[in-house]
Amino acid sequence: MENFSNPENKYRGTDFFMLNDALTEEDLRFQIAEMSKRGVASFIARTYIGLKSDYPGKDFMSKMRIMIDEAKKHSITVFIQAGYMPEAVLDLPQKFSLDYLCVHYDGVIPSDESFLCEYENTVYSCKSSVTCLNLFDADSVAFYIRQSYDLWQPFKSDFGKTISSIWVDEPSYHSEHLPWFCGFDKIFSDKYGYDIKSQIYKLYRDIDDFKKVRYDYWTLLNKLLENCYFSMIRQWCNDNGIMFSGHLMMEDTLFSQIKRACTVMPYYKYFDIPGLDILRGYMNWNNDPIIDLAGTDFFDEHMYTTPLQTVSAAHQAGKEQILCEMYGVTTNGMGFRDFEYYFDHFASLGVNYRSVHGIFYSLKGRSKRQYPPHVNYYQPYWDNYNDVTDYCARTSKFISQGKPYANVLVIHPLETAYMYFRGDDGEPVPSEEMKLLDKRFCYLLRTLLHNHISFELGDINTIATDYGSVDIDNKRFVVGCMSYDTIVLPYLEVLNKETIDKISQFMACGGRVVALGDMPTMVDGKVDKLITDKLKDTVQVNSLSQLCRYLSCATPEEYRLESDTESGNVRVYHTQDGKNRYYMLFNSSCKISQNVRLYVKGNFDAEILDAQNGDSHKTQTSFNGVETEIKTTIPQGGNSLIFLKPSENGKRHIETKPIISSVVEVDNSFEVKRRHPNVLLLEFCSFKTEKMQEFEGDYTILAINRFLTDENYIGNISLRYRFVSEKPIKNLSLAIEDAAEWEVVLNGVRAEKYDGTSYYFAKAFGVICLPDACKTGENIIEIKRHFSPLSKARSSITSLFETQLGVELESAYLLGDFGTYAVSEPTMNGSLRYDKDVVLSTENKVVTGELTSNGYIFYAGTMSFTKNINISSHGYKRADLRICDFHGCVAQVFVNEIYCGNVSKPPYITDITKALSVGNNVIRIELTNTLRPILGPYHRPRGEIGECWGGYGDPDLSWTGSALGKDWYKKCDVDSSVWTNSYNQVRFGISDIKIILSD
Repeated sequence: MENFSNPENKYRGTDFFMLNDALTEEDLRFQIAEMSKRGVASFIARTYIGLKSDYPGKDFMSKMRIMIDEAKKHSITVFIQAGYMPEAVLDLPQKFSLDYLCVHYDGVIPSDESFLCEYENTVYSCKSSVTCLNLFDADSVAFYIRQSYDLWQPFKSDFGKTISSIWVDEPSYHSEHLPWFCGFDKIFSDKYGYDIKSQIYKLYRDIDDFKKVRYDYWTLLNKLLENCYFSMIRQWCNDNGIMFSGHLMMEDTLFSQIKRACTVMPYYKYFDIPGLDILRGYMNWNNDPIIDLAGTDFFDEHMYTTPLQTVSAAHQAGKEQILCEMYGVTTNGMGFRDFEYYFDHFASLGVNYRSVHGIFYSLKGRSKRQYPPHVNYYQPYWDNYNDVTDYCARTSKFISQGKPYANVLVIHPLETAYMYFRGDDGEPVPSEEMKLLDKRFCYLLRTLLHNHISFELGDINTIATDYGSVDIDNKRFVVGCMSYDTIVLPYLEVLNKETIDKISQFMACGGRVVALGDMPTMVDGKVDKLITDKLKDTVQVNSLSQLCRYLSCATPEEYRLESDTESGNVRVYHTQDGKNRYYMLFNSSCKISQNVRLYVKGNFDAEILDAQNGDSHKTQTSFNGVETEIKTTIPQGGNSLIFLKPSENGKRHIETKPIISSVVEVDNSFEVKRRHPNVLLLEFCSFKTEKMQEFEGDYTILAINRFLTDENYIGNISLRYRFVSEKPIKNLSLAIEDAAEWEVVLNGVRAEKYDGTSYYFAKAFGVICLPDACKTGENIIEIKRHFSPLSKARSSITSLFETQLGVELESAYLLGDFGTYAVSEPTMNGSLRYDKDVVLSTENKVVTGELTSNGYIFYAGTMSFTKNINISSHGYKRADLRICDFHGCVAQVFVNEIYCGNVSKPPYITDITKALSVGNNVIRIELTNTLRPILGPYHRPRGEIGECWGGYGDPDLSWTGSALGKDWYKKCDVDSSVWTNSYNQVRFGISDIKIILSD
């Protein structure tokens, strides 16, 4: 554990650098240098919506050279992306494109489709996908490699050095239909001895031997995909001395992974850094929860199934790094506690390589709404962002020590799911049998974790290869680099012959096998009594409770856990390095802390490592001759890292001494001072085009932009914003995108042109100084420019790299020294809700805790809270400051102008012993939030939810009421399920502060 406080770069993961605007040398160098300062050690150079370039042409390649050279300068490594995602390959010859099966119940097929078979007046045909690569064909993949991988050969001198890996996003086929290609029927008949063409209807209907047909169809596609795409890309990377990394698509459920990639587990062994991505995020904190839009359980399938599949396969293949692309499509309101909690969740399942989605190059246009949160120099918290990168790197380093431990292998039921996967006329939908199997499987995984059963998943296709074997001497079932003493067969109907033979051999040498539910009855898709004979000694249980009791007795863990509340909320991930042990305890509850007792077989000394500050300290242990006891407290949503090494001390007990504390309550009124200008969001406005005589409407700017785009309007546009001020205010300014293009007038007085350099947080938000023309009452800001609609991309996926030219109308921001006030409205969603008519007035210099309602509705930045307190106590050994009611991203604590540390997550405690003195003391807390108050979304009636989803096709979806129909903005005076004219904002402030003095 050397360098725990400052871990090596390999533990810092790799973050998506989203290239989403016109790229300049100056900004690329500036931003990469900033990344280095904030603990970012690697990035994926990722084209994204908003890119203005000739990708992958000469100009883009010159920018790549700048990025690589600047990264090299700062010892940062770079992942380059595969030229195109396999499902969106430009200029793909038809012979290399994948076909899809189609169903026509009327018996008529379009001219661009080819007839395959007919059954009961229903015709089955195939058609070309046009842009999706045939991943099942070697010649097609060879073309793709020449087009999308060899294009990086000009940078080959940096392969394996600064360019450490090539990244592929979501290799998969479209989910709308079942895959097919020319020649598949010949390959199928050669392998299985019957004609699949004439049996295609059985992929759609539960008729006769449909289970066998579906098993054979999906199993063959699985092997072709593995042997062509994954094997060939793996070989190209080997030949070019570069790592292969990436993640798959829709891994969450059995149903979804079949319809996008046949399966996922067998493919991970081809990656050097296998990965997964988890979009959305819900955290039910006491303060400022990020809620679930659907109101369902936060811990749904993607939080368990996806990481457990990836981690199991990676461990079995001996992969050292397991990547998770995280945070994307959540909210710009994510703070440090949320970043760390989310990483801890996946780390407690074995993920040790964090990938932030993403570090966005620009906040220009719709890019600012594409898959938040947006992390970069423009965020108010950026100067303190090392708190997060260091915390995650330390946790990653800890869980990466030693060898993963698991003693139970759960056989994955994917092949059983094959038989219940039905095609449809269009995108397949899960059958009731499929839904039930998915629910059972997910609940099984959650239950095993909750009951601290150390297990991994086993894929029968991998087990059937040389990866699967039996260690007869030690009675272990071996899958690659891992071995297990017990096998679980959950809800299985089918196994392949090779896996059955190996399980039978395992049982013959004394290995334990337990079936949950009915015993499997089919071998390779056919009912066969062979399986009954070979697995006759299998223990059978009918419920999860019976399974957990059996496993707890038959294969007891090396540890047990007790808690004063609910030990199941504490996730345990542990590894072994010789005789040393590493235990990560993660408190998945955001509501309560956990006082836990960890019991480990054997005699150990213990050291607790603090990922937040890099400190470590030895802690007392007791040993009763059999097991060691360690006591620790895990705060809400936090972790405890415990390192154990063999002890030479004999039996002992933990000596606990009572700690006597006194508490000094701090009054909630603070003197406050802004570190950034206050802001009024200018979003609702009227507009006028060259075709209109008068200004029209009071609509949001995004609604106006959508209207003009739909009308394909080209010409001059005028926007009129109104605001009310209770007094004249001087020195106002306006932050607006494309500032140099706008003519700005305040109350009839023209503003000077943009100076070309000033900006508000992000360089996209240029700042124009306004004339001193603000008056008491109504004020009007009128802005004018030429408008032309944004050009359309060829598809939603190709918008990731296509240049789209045109104008995007965006909100403006009125900046200055003022307070913002509005009528507050009732809500039950945990947010603060305000009427859209906001008034400017005098700022409050003294506030009681919460800022948003005290003049800072849209404020983004840092606020200083200052307070004098008197300490009369003498003789204390330690002094802690605790903020019991904390609403913000991160706070810096100063006492008597001595910096004491940062706080950002429960229990919000800072050690102030070195700075506090008897008598008068000055406490100053610098509280910082995110850009969420100005970036939103803030018009969702549900408040701050963990999903901002619009996909590549409609990034604005969460910011508009477009789901209500084309003219939604004309009928939104009353709340709907997706829109309110009012503003839902998050709290910002601190209160209920205590000084805790301890002996």
